[in-house]
Amino acid sequence: MEQGKRKRLKRIRLALARRGLDGLLITCPENRQYLSGFSAGDCSISESAGALFIHRRGALILTDGRYELQATEEARGWQVIRYTKGLAQGLAGVTGDDFKGSIGFEPSFVSVGQLSRLKKALPHVEWTPLEGMVEKMRAIKEEAELKAISLAIEAAQRVFNKVMGEIREGMSEKEVAAMIINGLNIEAEGPSFPPIVASGPNAALPHAVPGSRRLVHGDPVIIDMGARIGGYCSDMTRTLFI
Repeated sequence: MEQGKRKRLKRIRLALARRGLDGLLITCPENRQYLSGFSAGDCSISESAGALFIHRRGALILTDGRYELQATEEARGWQVIRYTKGLAQGLAGVTGDDFKGSIGFEPSFVSVGQLSRLKKALPHVEWTPLEGMVEKMRAIKEEAELKAISLAIEAAQRVFNKVMGEIREGMSEKEVAAMIINGLNIEAEGPSFPPIVASGPNAALPHAVPGSRRLVHGDPVIIDMGARIGGYCSDMTRTLFI
């Protein structure tokens, strides 16, 4: 485990000790990557790539067979536990279903259904919501994080400059968006969010979805885009005219 992540883990354990908690369940994808290096994203609210379980003596990644190899390769020093019947049963298998204590969880990233399953699998646990513990740590960036953000900004700017040179009257918004996505996949790890390309009257819509409208002379075109590098994102918005 690299030194930076070791320090982060130590800070988490100190925070747990101050609160009298026996463990912490991390389900926010960004916090999961920040603490462990495991970069898999969640497909949807009901399809997670897994969770971290941090306690006083151990640091575990609980995931399924799809992500086991990736977690093992990316999260050096973490014990990877593969579950087959979901996170709740996986955690109960690690701690024992008779485990007694208090475990913190991230309330904004645990559904009502997931919390219900956790309580059923671990009936003797006191589940304590902890909002923003890791986010407060993440707010102060380390040098490597600042570098990743700078690289993400530079990548987005290169892609935008290329699009500026190629955008033409007659193109559709979707075609321009495809150019952006392709460029970001080459220059970075991909887009930090689905890009917005909004032309003419669509430019009045703050979160317009690129459509089949074709660009015409004199159109204002709003492009909102960003790149992702090392899990860190940039976000830029530019207005140009055809």
